[in-house]
Amino acid sequence: VATGALAYAWYQGDSTLSEFNKTLVLSGNQAGLTADRMLTLSRAGQAAGLTFNQARESLAALVNAGVRGGEQFDAINQSVARFASASGVEVDKVAEAFGKLTTDPTSGLMAMARQFRNVTAEQIAYVAQLQRSGDEAGALQAANDIATKGFDEQTRRLKENMGTLETWADKTGKAFKSMWDAILDIGRPESSADMLASAQKAFDEADKKWQWYQSRS
Repeated sequence: VATGALAYAWYQGDSTLSEFNKTLVLSGNQAGLTADRMLTLSRAGQAAGLTFNQARESLAALVNAGVRGGEQFDAINQSVARFASASGVEVDKVAEAFGKLTTDPTSGLMAMARQFRNVTAEQIAYVAQLQRSGDEAGALQAANDIATKGFDEQTRRLKENMGTLETWADKTGKAFKSMWDAILDIGRPESSADMLASAQKAFDEADKKWQWYQSRS
């Protein structure tokens, strides 16, 4: 059974790389990434507390939106995934906001301020000044940083305002998804459980499977 699990993990990993390649080709790859780099970024998100699927989906959305993040891609990707998860806003919509920054940092921040209200007038003015001085690269870097911190702060506030039951459900769901990520070293589709009782049961079952695989390895 353990051999079968490893084979399945290999198949899923290979399939993930194929999906990344397809995303890069169909998007025109304005992001300047490779499939291997996307896999590395997705695993970095997983190591930072996201599920592999969350990190992978937000990254694909950013690539499709034409985002150019350079060395900031890791922080942007994790910020988008966490905000989408906490707020319920579609990950594509959040990624599109970053895509507008790539097109024009100043107008992108203005649009973000109107839509998400997580950017200040002073921050917009700072980026606009960079653009006026001809520092387009600096303007984009600053805009990406401002947006990332803005979404991170909103995510923090959303989680702080969660009720006790919501917080418990959030932690239980994350633990279950992370357990499967650890077993297969890949992302597993989102659990369909929508009740706390079934979520707890699923977590317990996943824990038993993990202990069994550990004893066999």
